[in-house]
Amino acid sequence: MDEARKMLEKSLELWQGKDEELPEAPAPSYESRITTSKLLIELENYESAGSVLEELIEESDEVPQVWYLFGWLNHITNQDSSSIRTCLERAQKLFTQCGCEDQPMMEHVTELLASLPEDAKESQDEENGDLDDNSNPADSDEEEMETQ
Repeated sequence: MDEARKMLEKSLELWQGKDEELPEAPAPSYESRITTSKLLIELENYESAGSVLEELIEESDEVPQVWYLFGWLNHITNQDSSSIRTCLERAQKLFTQCGCEDQPMMEHVTELLASLPEDAKESQDEENGDLDDNSNPADSDEEEMETQ
């Protein structure tokens, strides 16, 4: 396991340009970086996993698996419930929109969301200005566009 960890860290150093003695290598494909983030989570290298996931979201914020992994990472590193909920709800929304076929991932998202305390949802609603109305303003704008 230590050998795998060392090889993965060396790979990260190469394509993230962290080793100044070596030339920066081109970043692997988007899918490969998703797989890398999964491996980093399994190896409990949470900081690097978070860094890779943030890069992936900056590159494309429309991939449900990345939001799911970021939510899962936040969950296992005991981040605040609202950040976990934000990531998982985004994954859930994108999963529905794109018709992804990863049903086990979606079931885990649902389980994780159900395990979060309700006050996290209320706090997030307050931050969004939805204290009296439990709908998301962005959702109501989309609904208005659909009805026109």
